[in-house]
Amino acid sequence: MTDYQSMSASLSVQMLERPGVDRVFERMSEAIWTIDASSGKVLYLNPSAERLYGRSLSQFNESGQGWFEQLDEGDRDRIRYIIASLEQTDETADLVLEYRIRRGDGEFRWVSSQIWQVATERGLRLQGISTDLTEYRQIQQKKLQFEKLAANLPGVIYQYALNPDHSSGFTYMSPGACKVYELDPEQVKEDASPIWERVHPDDLAEFQASITRSAQQLTLWKHQWRQYTVSGQLKWLSGISQPERRSNGAIIWDGIVFDITEQKQIEAERDRFFDCALDLFCILNFEGYFKRLNPAWTTLMGYDTDELRSQPVLEFIHPDDLENSQDQMINVLKGDNIFGFENRFRTKSGVYRWLSWTVVSFPEEGMMYAIARDISDLKQAQLERERLIAIIDASPDIISSADLEGNITYFNRGGRKTLGLDLDEDVSVYHIKDFLTPDFLEDCQNWVIPQALRQGSWQGLSKIRCQDGTLIPTSQLVISHPETPESEAYLSTIIRDISDVEEIEQKLRQKEEFLRTIYDNQGNIVFVIDVGDDGSFRFAGWNGFAERLIGIPSDDVTGKTPQEVFGSEIGELFLTNYRNCIAAGKTITYEESFTHQERRVWCQVVLTPLFDGKGTIERIIGTSTDITERKEVELALQASEAKYRSLAQQEKLVNRLAQQIRQSLDPKRILETTVRELYVLLGVDRCYFLWHHPQSPDSELKLAAEAKRDELPNRLDDYPRIFAELLTTLLQAGDMVRIDDISEIEDNGLREGLQQFGYASLLLFPIETGQANVGTLACTREISPQPWCDRDIELIRVVCDRLAIAIQQALLYQQSREAEQQAKAKTLELETTLRQLQTTQAQLIQAEKMSSLGQLVAGVAHEINNPISFVFGNLIHAKQYNQDLLELLQLYRQTYPQATVEIEELSAAIDLEYLIEDIPKLFNSIETGAVRIQEIVRSLRTFSRLDESEVKAIDLHDSLDSTLTILGSRLRADDRRQEIQVIRQYGELPPVNCYAGQLNQVFMNLIANAIDAVEARCLEQPEGEPGQIEVITRLTPQQRVQIQIRDNGTGMDAEIGDRIFDPFYTTKPVGKGTGLGLSISYQIVVERHGGTLICESTPGCGSTFTVQIPCHCNLSASI
Repeated sequence: MTDYQSMSASLSVQMLERPGVDRVFERMSEAIWTIDASSGKVLYLNPSAERLYGRSLSQFNESGQGWFEQLDEGDRDRIRYIIASLEQTDETADLVLEYRIRRGDGEFRWVSSQIWQVATERGLRLQGISTDLTEYRQIQQKKLQFEKLAANLPGVIYQYALNPDHSSGFTYMSPGACKVYELDPEQVKEDASPIWERVHPDDLAEFQASITRSAQQLTLWKHQWRQYTVSGQLKWLSGISQPERRSNGAIIWDGIVFDITEQKQIEAERDRFFDCALDLFCILNFEGYFKRLNPAWTTLMGYDTDELRSQPVLEFIHPDDLENSQDQMINVLKGDNIFGFENRFRTKSGVYRWLSWTVVSFPEEGMMYAIARDISDLKQAQLERERLIAIIDASPDIISSADLEGNITYFNRGGRKTLGLDLDEDVSVYHIKDFLTPDFLEDCQNWVIPQALRQGSWQGLSKIRCQDGTLIPTSQLVISHPETPESEAYLSTIIRDISDVEEIEQKLRQKEEFLRTIYDNQGNIVFVIDVGDDGSFRFAGWNGFAERLIGIPSDDVTGKTPQEVFGSEIGELFLTNYRNCIAAGKTITYEESFTHQERRVWCQVVLTPLFDGKGTIERIIGTSTDITERKEVELALQASEAKYRSLAQQEKLVNRLAQQIRQSLDPKRILETTVRELYVLLGVDRCYFLWHHPQSPDSELKLAAEAKRDELPNRLDDYPRIFAELLTTLLQAGDMVRIDDISEIEDNGLREGLQQFGYASLLLFPIETGQANVGTLACTREISPQPWCDRDIELIRVVCDRLAIAIQQALLYQQSREAEQQAKAKTLELETTLRQLQTTQAQLIQAEKMSSLGQLVAGVAHEINNPISFVFGNLIHAKQYNQDLLELLQLYRQTYPQATVEIEELSAAIDLEYLIEDIPKLFNSIETGAVRIQEIVRSLRTFSRLDESEVKAIDLHDSLDSTLTILGSRLRADDRRQEIQVIRQYGELPPVNCYAGQLNQVFMNLIANAIDAVEARCLEQPEGEPGQIEVITRLTPQQRVQIQIRDNGTGMDAEIGDRIFDPFYTTKPVGKGTGLGLSISYQIVVERHGGTLICESTPGCGSTFTVQIPCHCNLSASI
């Protein structure tokens, strides 16, 4: 449009009405138009304008629509405002605008117009020259879309040229090359060698050959290879492109390259899973040939991979399974996608193995993916099961099973034959009651089945009823089978017909006669005890040897209890043993002694229980052998051994206690070990250790350690003052106290006091430890009194001597440890104080720096403000003077249109027309710059308040805006990243009473850290989303002001987040940060303003710092 600029400036309505000029405009390709400035009525349109607007001048006038009505609604108000502003300035300078119009046919078009105003006798006119930008805009939009696609595509779009002289280069390469190759596209534009020379050496030959084949045949190039990047990273790449030969002989490939490194890794992991599987994995084509097999095939079948792939799979199938396998293959061709079957597969050794197949077909690939599992062992187990069932069926015994409800689930053939059932009859309709007598059915319910469930089995005699009603005497075994994951719990039974029992009974009678002879004539007492239903025991008789030895005939004791025969004391002893035999349910052996005819008699007794058909013990057979002489010798030896063993144990105890005491310096552990060992060795009811302070007015007792019988009450904290008084009384002599029987104490008060604690016998040993407390080691018998043994007392005395030394050593060690702990605590306190002093010193230095910085900034702002005020003051007059001179120049040109030669030459030399147009723009630029400087000065003056210590009410939004203005240079784009966007979401906040300068310092630290995080993330992810910082303010329902500063930077993990407010902690390199910024900010917000400062961060997603302070702070002393 610049070609028409000079012409347009002098164009007028009168010129448009001239025929000659009109013909010139009608031939122009640009749209020329004139409208009334006030009404917008269209006054003139050349043919190009009519084609552009899709309507003629007459159609405009007939419709009553003006020029503004044909503008798009989205642009109409903007254009009206701009033109109205032009009219108010009375300037003749033209406007260049872009906007959308709606043609007469409804189509939208983009238009660029140069518009100027012309004053005429009939009013102000607007004239313009317009050009259709629609196609240009569409082309630009498509170009932007392609560039965005190329930039965001996870690969590289390229055009590669191979010239006839064998030179090559990438005439185009998308920005993805920076990520894939780590090369700038310009580096390979003329020379492709930076890429080719980094192809993996093992892949280079095939790579070059693939390009040569594609160039020679002009066929699609498709290849995968390994490529090193500039940094040395090895990647897998996949490329595809279509070649085309140009007229100059060059071959051009248009294509794309993808980074498939991750895909290759996934494929490798999949192959490892494929190769490591124990099952047989394979891929077959629809012709039945193996295409791929995992190593398990070779391991199990013995073939190598080539042997298996060389023949159809059906060649390996057992002939008997071949037809079914072929049918399964046919089903695949018919469309069955998933199927399973079993067959036998021949191994290399000729042995067939059973395989269970699961096959999934993919018709679109023409492939079947299959998993085969070796089930040869399972098939063998099934065969064994069938054999076992055949054996059970062949058994003549009745073998059956039933569920726990009694429903029959199985009968073998022998059982069906014995009971009169058909061989193919369904036995599930029967219940066990159909084959049992009523009495035995009741027994089964009451104790047979419960015993089998409890003990695993029951065995006994019973009668079974056949289908014809016949009762068969049987011997029966019932077995319980617990529930398993594969089956529910059930019962099985094996029943044998014992109809020939009379013959067996005859043999038993003969055997009984034989046993009777032995019974009566052997040299031991043999007796029989009947067990009554009520649990009573009565003699059924004894043998002749017992009659001769005891002197009582067998008939005289029959039916009598042991108490009636031997008296209550001995009889009760016998009864205890008989009950033990019943409880054990098996033969027991023991020794017993009793006094008979004023002589101590010892016997070895064997009791054997006899069971009835119900499994109940009905009798006990006993044998008793006199071992009195042997026992007297044994007792004498045992007494001698016990004496020496006791001495050895005592010595061993003393040595063990001494060793344990030497190994521990813990008084509690020493005392617990001592009382436990003495309690076990001496067999007392209770052994304990007490601490006693005899000089204390309260005479308190403290139980330090105790070992006792489980059924005795615990004495912890259960020794009242009365026992302390008793203890003081007992230990007045300072020596040990021995009381064999408490009930024999003559002092009534002392006796009753000790009996109050349940003591029957008592031993007290005082232990002097060199401390104010006196230790007392006590042993008591509380069940019944028993005299103390001198040997035990001597043992305890030795232990007490050792114990006193150990306690003294432990107490001294404990005192030294306490002193050491106190020293460590004092050291820790001093270290904490030192760290606090260091932190305070650093904070004071930082505060002094910030104060100096505030004064410096305030001074600089003041110095800059004065000249800026001078610039603003004179700029207004300069603009007015310039306007006056321009108007005067225009008046000269109108009054003297014919300029002199000198004026024309000077005008051309200085480009007068350009100066007239550019001088107003120059003043506008100066004004814009001055306004910017004024804003910066205002922000500096706001920020300089950080050295102020007084409290004042401020607008926090001004402080935030000032901080953002000061940091504006860091937000702008540079050669490493795009501009960091700042989103302000300010809520309605009241003035906040606070330390303004210190809060400015907090905002400066938080926003600067946010910028650092965003910059770090942009450097790590150049192609990532643009940097963004959000500043959000709001007033909480608790009347607290909340400021959130959120960024989309690198974020941080929990370990760093927990320490960011610690003094001197920083993640920045040395020299980049002191580690005090966030620490001081935290103290300003929390300690100075009574607020909170919280950080929430996610690695890779950014961080959010939230500041909350009350509107009217309860302000603390200065930091």
